[in-house]
Amino acid sequence: MAGIKSIGILTSGGDAPGMNAAIRAVTRSAIYNGFTVKGIMRGFKGLVFNEIVEFKSQSVSNIIQLGGTILKTARSEEFKTVEGRKAAYDNMVAAGIDALVVIGGDGSLTGAGLFAEEYNVPIVGLPGTIDNDLGGTDSTIGYDTALNTIMESVDKLRDTASSHERLFFVEVMGHTAGYLALNSAIATGSEAAIIPEMETEVDQLAELINHGFRKSKNSAIVIVAENPKTGQLSGGQQQRVSLARALVTNPQLLLMDEPLSNLDAKLRLKMREEIRNLQQKLKMTVLFVTHDQQECFAISDKVLIMKDGHIEQYDTPQNIFHHPRTEYVARFIGYDNFISINSNERNDDHHILVKNTLLTTKESNSNAKILTIRPENILLDQDNHSENSFLGTITSREYLGQSFKYTITSDLGIFQVEEARAKMRSSGDTVTLTLPAKHLHPLSE
Repeated sequence: MAGIKSIGILTSGGDAPGMNAAIRAVTRSAIYNGFTVKGIMRGFKGLVFNEIVEFKSQSVSNIIQLGGTILKTARSEEFKTVEGRKAAYDNMVAAGIDALVVIGGDGSLTGAGLFAEEYNVPIVGLPGTIDNDLGGTDSTIGYDTALNTIMESVDKLRDTASSHERLFFVEVMGHTAGYLALNSAIATGSEAAIIPEMETEVDQLAELINHGFRKSKNSAIVIVAENPKTGQLSGGQQQRVSLARALVTNPQLLLMDEPLSNLDAKLRLKMREEIRNLQQKLKMTVLFVTHDQQECFAISDKVLIMKDGHIEQYDTPQNIFHHPRTEYVARFIGYDNFISINSNERNDDHHILVKNTLLTTKESNSNAKILTIRPENILLDQDNHSENSFLGTITSREYLGQSFKYTITSDLGIFQVEEARAKMRSSGDTVTLTLPAKHLHPLSE
């Protein structure tokens, strides 16, 4: 300490309660012992950009009770580079600073250690983080205040939980350490704590809580660290947790962007039903984004189909399914068969001559450019169906379980046909295709 005459002090990373008290203590004890003190604004960033001010005893008056940090704090990408640390050292030397006091968490003290190693700078680190996740410390600056804040909040929540007879999951901070979650659970008498240091078995947790309800309890509180280790959560359980977090704020509009895309088929069906029931029970507006047409129809009261940012059709699922307006909408909802219409082939809005075959439609559309029909609505070898009928040859067959899907070539083009029947047809068979007028839809492009 003999060669040290001036001390620089900075706060870095996240702020924590007690940082101002630490700044005050360092400043006044240093001045009392004959050192000059320089305050470095905005952490290591201030050291890189030379934001250094001289501190007197009065500079830290009336701050002991204040939260946050009067020196401000900021992340510094520049300090992570060799050039940035060189600039910081040069500014430190120019300001006459011989040693540093760094108040911060794990990242801040890691940076301070690297700086001390590169430039042989004496540095004292004060652990300032509510997470209490620094080795060699019993209690970091801010941890005690954060713990008391959690206790006060949980005490108030317990009254609500008891009144409504509910189970509350309370998420607390802590980064990758469970000190806040564990100790706040002990201090508040919570039923359980879920922390990163231990893997939580979902079934075990459920049994623990249910046991309490069976005995005498009518409510429960579980404290959850922000990075819990819950390896036993299935995809569906993870989705339920995400949904619960979104619903807890009682939003007027809830956006769900493909929430079921990574689930297996059975679980998708179950979660689809749960989301639909929740929406009806809570009576909230849900905007459900999906590329799956079955999900789209099963879960929605109204469907909006868009292409390149433009609305193609907005209607009920039933109307869109039975009356698509454009080719894009038809393809999205599973129409595989499209017949192009030339302007000189049109007789009127309901009768169109396509390659010498007269086709009749029940719907009219004077601007129609295409006719479409779903594979399951095409009939094969039906008696007494001369209207909209023509010959074709089966070129391939696909077994779908309850039906067969055939690819059939004809003078009007290639058609996909689904037919439920016990006797399957074979490639090369000649069949009569009938396109019922009520299922043949004229579309605009």
